[in-house]
Amino acid sequence: MENYQRTTYQTTFRARIKTILFSCVLTLLLASCGISYNIHDPTSSLHPIAPLAKEIVLQVDDTGLRWGTGQVGEVVKNHLINNEVFEKVNYPIFPRYKGPIKIQILAQGDIDEDGIGVLKAILTGLLFLLPVGIIQYEDTFVIEADIKVTQEGRVVGSFKIKSEVDANHTLFSRAHQYTVGAQKLVLEEFAKRISVELNHHPEWFPR
Repeated sequence: MENYQRTTYQTTFRARIKTILFSCVLTLLLASCGISYNIHDPTSSLHPIAPLAKEIVLQVDDTGLRWGTGQVGEVVKNHLINNEVFEKVNYPIFPRYKGPIKIQILAQGDIDEDGIGVLKAILTGLLFLLPVGIIQYEDTFVIEADIKVTQEGRVVGSFKIKSEVDANHTLFSRAHQYTVGAQKLVLEEFAKRISVELNHHPEWFPR
């Protein structure tokens, strides 16, 4: 009888432990995963007293951007117009008449994944997913570009731009959520850097 009671107690105890562990794991999985971002060397917008030029043509080649092809042109265009750097930005449709000043952007970039992300994932698995909502992973979204300002086919100025944003997230964070957030931030920072650099060279835009 005593052995029976002891066996029953042990079975009940184990069942309770399993239930508690399962509840903990489920809670961590269902909990909102923390996502944070860090902009490398953020810059401040520089607003011109007046637009640098009435009209420009914006040409963008971002086929080398592995995480956001097709996004660069619209973000840069909207920033240049909204911040009154230029009165009119022709993109993606170009005027048929002889074009005004052109700004050409050749962009490329990638995602630098967490170097020890695999080890973190293995550790999480070995600990039965208990640290799934605790261990942080970091992906860095990078975009860099060569930019030329031309007038009548002649290069009047050029510079290079690089923008980076870290996306810190947990193992089961929604990839779409933190990816979209990181892309938005890095492209906004990228456009801002272009704006600041152009404002430093008003001589490229004769009135």
